[in-house]
Amino acid sequence: MKKTLLAASAALAACAVHAQSTVEIYGTADVGAETTNRTAGVNPLLRSNVGRKERLAPSMSGISALGFRGTEDLGGGMRAGFVLEMQPTYDEGTLGNDGRAWGRQAFVSLTTPYGEIRLGRQYAPFFYAKAFSTTERLAGTDLFTGLLTINQLQVRQDNQVSYWLKAGKFTGSIAVSPNAGVGAAGINGRRAATGATGSTAQILGGQTAGAEGRGRTAGAFINYADNPGPGGQGVSVSAAVHTNRFDVPLYLGPTATLANGLPVGVLDDYRSYVLAGRYIAASGWAVAAAFGEGSYDFKSSAFPTLVSDGIDIRSFAVGARYTFGVWQVGAMYGIQKFKNFTKGKDTAFVLGADYNLSKRTALYTRYGYLKDDEGRTLPVSATAGINGGPEPLLVATGLREVPVWNGVGVNPGGKSTSFSIGIRHTF
Repeated sequence: MKKTLLAASAALAACAVHAQSTVEIYGTADVGAETTNRTAGVNPLLRSNVGRKERLAPSMSGISALGFRGTEDLGGGMRAGFVLEMQPTYDEGTLGNDGRAWGRQAFVSLTTPYGEIRLGRQYAPFFYAKAFSTTERLAGTDLFTGLLTINQLQVRQDNQVSYWLKAGKFTGSIAVSPNAGVGAAGINGRRAATGATGSTAQILGGQTAGAEGRGRTAGAFINYADNPGPGGQGVSVSAAVHTNRFDVPLYLGPTATLANGLPVGVLDDYRSYVLAGRYIAASGWAVAAAFGEGSYDFKSSAFPTLVSDGIDIRSFAVGARYTFGVWQVGAMYGIQKFKNFTKGKDTAFVLGADYNLSKRTALYTRYGYLKDDEGRTLPVSATAGINGGPEPLLVATGLREVPVWNGVGVNPGGKSTSFSIGIRHTF
């Protein structure tokens, strides 16, 4: 009898533990038919494909994702959890985030009465300041993502340890990584290649980038949210800081005229901050704004006058949306410019509309415009130089993974437009 009672108690305990564990499958599928048009610009070193193109483009209004997350209640205010999340591209059936299987997130966590610890590949604290403030969905037509990201490690980081705490209306996090995704060979606008100069360098945060001791990264994020309404109406204000230790060469390329890249200097430290806020009214209006600056310590024999100046970039974006019935319309405007370097800038705006077929499915359209002002020319040689705003340089050097508008981009002195009609489904 005693053994029977013990067995029954064990079975009940096992059922209780099982009942307190959950695993969820979730995601978003977003793809649109897009027409783009891009002018040639003025600089052959940074010139990429131009002209008009038609294509299917993924993640235009919402980032496509497929994820698994689970939690287990450990009792006493303790909870264990995990997240595995990938980014399928619905135009070609491949994976985004440089082809990683779990490129969006991959971490385990432990929540205690004193906060939450997360270990693994995660979003950077800097990212959350934009995520808590944008009026869009952080996808390919979101200027809060595109123009405020001037360093790929401001989005996601490998090997991250983060601590999260929520206290009343405040949410905050701090994070560190011994190597967030910087290769010892340097940074280049390529994924994988063979050849001579710069052939082993790759994009910042690339799949095989990283040497322990390099790419040390730290950041912090804080948000104040006063959202009393059922639809999240109220005020949200965020701030974040981000730092990197690089100490690696920076290459320009590959381009149409530079198969293996051109070494333009050495990156040392990077520092940035962002301030952002959003207000959502019960009437259906939402407005948001964000301002940020980033500074690269940059040493270059090609540009000796920049040893002390570095490369300083300033970004600003505003957005608005209005929801009425099954419709949602919105607009965004942003500027990103070099405070020094070429003193060039990029100006962009986006118009969009969503028609909600249900709570999970929507038809959408987006129109975007991006113009680059090339600024002054910095000579690389007697016959070549660098000019343009931050957008073409960040992508050509691999400091950012993709251009604004999911690969449309812009050339120095050029213009780009994009028009898309698509469908978004969440599950």
